[in-house]
Amino acid sequence: MKRSVPALTILSAALVQFIVCLDTFIINVALPTLTTQLNGNAFTAQWTVDAYTLAFASPLLLMGSLTDKFGGKRLFTIGIVGFGISSLICALSTTMEALIVGRALLGLCAASTVPASMALIKEAYPNEKKQAVALGFWMSAGSVAGGVGPLVGGLLTPIDWRLIFTINIPVCIAALCLIPFLKASNKKVASFDPLGQILSTMGIVLFVGGIIEGGEWGYADPKTIVLLLLGLAGIALFLLWQTEAKTPMMPLKLFRTRAMRIADFAGFGFIFSWFGAIFICSSYVQTSLGMSALAAGVLFIPASIGAFPCNLLAGVMTAKFGEKVPMVLGFAGAGIACFVLAFFAFSFSTLPYLLLVCMLPFVVFGGSITMPPASALVLENTSQELAGIASGAFNTFRQIGASIAIAVYGSIMTATVLQPAVGMGLCFALGALLNGAVFLSCLGLNKKAAS
Repeated sequence: MKRSVPALTILSAALVQFIVCLDTFIINVALPTLTTQLNGNAFTAQWTVDAYTLAFASPLLLMGSLTDKFGGKRLFTIGIVGFGISSLICALSTTMEALIVGRALLGLCAASTVPASMALIKEAYPNEKKQAVALGFWMSAGSVAGGVGPLVGGLLTPIDWRLIFTINIPVCIAALCLIPFLKASNKKVASFDPLGQILSTMGIVLFVGGIIEGGEWGYADPKTIVLLLLGLAGIALFLLWQTEAKTPMMPLKLFRTRAMRIADFAGFGFIFSWFGAIFICSSYVQTSLGMSALAAGVLFIPASIGAFPCNLLAGVMTAKFGEKVPMVLGFAGAGIACFVLAFFAFSFSTLPYLLLVCMLPFVVFGGSITMPPASALVLENTSQELAGIASGAFNTFRQIGASIAIAVYGSIMTATVLQPAVGMGLCFALGALLNGAVFLSCLGLNKKAAS
């Protein structure tokens, strides 16, 4: 058996984090092409994006439990293999409906890798300072993917849209080659809660589905209201069941500490504003400004260039000053950037391409600085035995943020289709408010300088 190498643990986790996040972002630029070539419409386009994020978010809590029960290495390996196969299924799709199914399978496989990655890093680096730096490197892979994803999509889509999926396969193979060098995870006693999984999945899917379909049916339509109410009921029943179940899937004691609640809110807030920005800007540049898919991808180059060093800086800042400083600075910057974009959108009939190029990096830089310390908060405020489920909960909030962003921003842009700049302004104003709310919550963190 090969000796485990901590550095290769980070490398393998970062590779998988990169493609998992790349698939979240790469498809946005390709949506107009997919809609045309696969005979779709605005709502199937939204479902193409949300099929991935919903299938990613819904089972994360279960995958966290399975990570604790069977070990991170096993779940990590299964997820990589499944992700490669699902990528091939997406590339072979001939209709939007088939692509939506393939994207859902991709999200399901991605869900098994994220809690496993965080658990593997915690096992490889038990020291909190080294762990913070390792998490910064791991999170940087996701931030870089968020920046380069639209660019890669813009480059590959004009050649053949299938390439945006087949690009995953060689990365999966590379990550699998590193598996023998990962530390074997010990199996632990962990809860398995099938009813909780059913209720949480039902609640999330129905609620987000209600927001998406409300854009087509109208929010006063009885079908929309029923979907939203059923979703809320599912979420409420899930929370109630977690207080009664003998082996809850998501023990509510995880959220007793203020730090854990702030970390989860931070994960939701950043992904909501950034993923929503990519979604609306990719479409706006192509449909309202009449530019190409490549131009839509180039829009995010400055963000991708700065994401990696910002993540690494965040790890160093967290180790030196604690989590509060980088999180406060990051959300302040992201909130101000969203406010400036909203102001210009409401003030002028169009948002200039150059303005988007200049301001969007500050949104992603804010998240790049905040996510490593938020991840560190999660791991610091839970035991090794619950590391999988805690990271699963954290990433559930992140993915729910992405799903709801697509649903809400998509509905806003559909409602303001004749005034797209107004729609952009409303979306960025919402992003500014959410970032501001997270900024205020981060002020409540205890300042903890490294000794």
